[in-house]
Amino acid sequence: MKRVVAQDLEFNGQKLRKGDNLVLFYCSANRDESIFEDPFTFRVDRSPNPHLGFGIGEHFCIGSHLARASQRALLRELVSRIDSIELAGEPEQIESSFVVGLKKLPLRYRVSQAA
Repeated sequence: MKRVVAQDLEFNGQKLRKGDNLVLFYCSANRDESIFEDPFTFRVDRSPNPHLGFGIGEHFCIGSHLARASQRALLRELVSRIDSIELAGEPEQIESSFVVGLKKLPLRYRVSQAA
């Protein structure tokens, strides 16, 4: 998502010149140091958590409520059945300027029998 600077300006102490190319890195929005304390650390209990994972405004994801509900149901079931879990290798991040996430997360776990 490239943009071209229309006129000379200064933004956040950075001088931008007319004709300069800018690239929008959507994945950086949820790692803004001015919004999130320790933004590169995964914290399931982060509060407040004003993340933009589902977009904002007219670009807000229409399926966000279903996504949250299905994630809660899945995690509720897993948490009730997992006896142990540990890393079984190094996590690997997706290398992209558009999407942030894990490409690989090797885990070793033990699941109890369903009640």
